[in-house]
Amino acid sequence: PLPPDSLRLGHPLPFAVRNAEGRLLLASGQLLQDGPLATQLLGGGGWVQAHEILAYQKALAHKADTLVRQGAAISEIAQARADFHPERAAPKADHGERAAWADLQGRLHLLLRDPHPDEARCEAVRSEALARLAQRPDATLMLLVFECSQAFDPGSQGLLGLALAELAAKALGKPDEERIALTSAALRRRSDNALLERIARLCERLGPLAGRPALSGAAAMRMSWLDAAGQPDEAGSALVKVLGLYPPGSVVRLAQGEIGIVFRRGATATEPMVAALIGKSGTPLTEPVPRDTRLQTQAVAAALAPQELKLRVNVDRLLKLYQL
Repeated sequence: PLPPDSLRLGHPLPFAVRNAEGRLLLASGQLLQDGPLATQLLGGGGWVQAHEILAYQKALAHKADTLVRQGAAISEIAQARADFHPERAAPKADHGERAAWADLQGRLHLLLRDPHPDEARCEAVRSEALARLAQRPDATLMLLVFECSQAFDPGSQGLLGLALAELAAKALGKPDEERIALTSAALRRRSDNALLERIARLCERLGPLAGRPALSGAAAMRMSWLDAAGQPDEAGSALVKVLGLYPPGSVVRLAQGEIGIVFRRGATATEPMVAALIGKSGTPLTEPVPRDTRLQTQAVAAALAPQELKLRVNVDRLLKLYQL
């Protein structure tokens, strides 16, 4: 829960603020402006990432200790606020994969709200996201597709578009300068050409939009495979090549009745690795169990829309599968 008295109107937020479901409300570094949302947050009702709270509390304690050593009055110490800069608390690799991507999502969300975003900050987000994608491509795709499937957020959409543009450009053998242009445009959610328009539509289909529920991963992929004339083309084939028919982060039902989330791409487009989350009896499993869909009994029987998974997913447990 949001710490009491940790926010002040007109001051930058020391951490990203979310609702109880984890959806981003305000990004780290954003000025808290007067209004209904600020009133709600100042009165309680906001949530923050645990690692960001720890960083804030450490900074606040450091400020208080400094004032004590300087012989400050008790009233001054009581009113102390941490000499806190949000960028210093940005999640690093040791804070976990999910926290790092949540930070990138928040930073991008803030940039996309600016009609004239700072180019240096956009490039910083692009470079960091691509570096993380290169290190752990399957984990990145699982995280981004899953996040996009839960709720519409420009930051999530932009990061997923960036990842797809990078992987598709490499699959198509695009030169570096074109690949950089494509990833930069995808990050800003632009669709200046046909490789970008297809990616934008795929990202939208994987998540809810304007009252329309998210599609299953396979349905979104099939629609993205074809061009405007209903024929497969180079762009669609590249997306299927880099994602498979069942993208990481999408929900599937297996032949023996288990339901799970794709967490790794397979040797073929129809044979991914799946983390079973619900047993064939309908009972949630205590831990995600890897399933190899190349086996007949564990083959993918159906693709499900995200809302058909009646389970609160522990993404951190899914991420542990990449360490096996």
